[in-house]
Amino acid sequence: MSNVLIASLGESPAVVTAMYYKLLEHELSTIDRIIVLHPTGSEIPFGYEEFIMKELQGKGCQLTAEVLPFEDANNWANSYIFLGRLYKLVEECQKNSDNVYLSLAGGRKTCVQGLYHIVPKDERSFKARSATDLFLELAPEEQAKVMHPDLDTLELVKIPFSRDLRIDDEMRSRLLSATDEDLATMPEEAAEAAEFLQDVAEAGSTGRLLEVWVTEHVRDKFEKMCRNNANHARNFQFCFDHMRFPQIFRKVQRSHDTLTWRLGKGEQDSYSQRHNLH
Repeated sequence: MSNVLIASLGESPAVVTAMYYKLLEHELSTIDRIIVLHPTGSEIPFGYEEFIMKELQGKGCQLTAEVLPFEDANNWANSYIFLGRLYKLVEECQKNSDNVYLSLAGGRKTCVQGLYHIVPKDERSFKARSATDLFLELAPEEQAKVMHPDLDTLELVKIPFSRDLRIDDEMRSRLLSATDEDLATMPEEAAEAAEFLQDVAEAGSTGRLLEVWVTEHVRDKFEKMCRNNANHARNFQFCFDHMRFPQIFRKVQRSHDTLTWRLGKGEQDSYSQRHNLH
């Protein structure tokens, strides 16, 4: 059983190392592994390689990077991919009986032992600097001070979450394997939660979402629908958004560049039933 810190990395690499040192000061005697989730691009990966790797070298913990296939989690699709990757990492740690500590300090539960954030006691005492600023504006000894800040100037904030909300492996497996017919028998909130879990798990497995495009004619028809029937438009958008997930096409037959639902024998259009679209 290992202690694993999973941290997301934004522009400031110091938030990852500061979280590492602060957890060792207040919560843990050892951290065996650090997993840093960060997007592609130039500056953020540079911050990981140039500052985080160098600062944590020789600390006795395994450091790995989980590279996300986008430059910023600033839209719906990329946020799902981020959640999916995080879900898979926590799932893998759970299989290894690891203790997981999540850092919410960088970037945009089961085996999870805690959720943490760090905030400066005085904003003047801890300035979050980008990797470029660190490299261009500070001498090496000043860079080292930023990456290993005075811990007395920082406050470790433990984000509360209810362990009563945890679900066991059997329930999680049932939710992940729930069919449309199963979802149709659930209360609406439970069905939406199950669909969300399936979507996140799929995004974590594939590492990508599909891009869905429409013609101008479809766009115009949808805009007209928004004006004339807002409820129907919301339901249409919900279905359309879910076309981004590859697993949705397991029930789809492709013919002459059209997509049509094929229901199995005795299968009901449960989504339309649940949302009164007939």
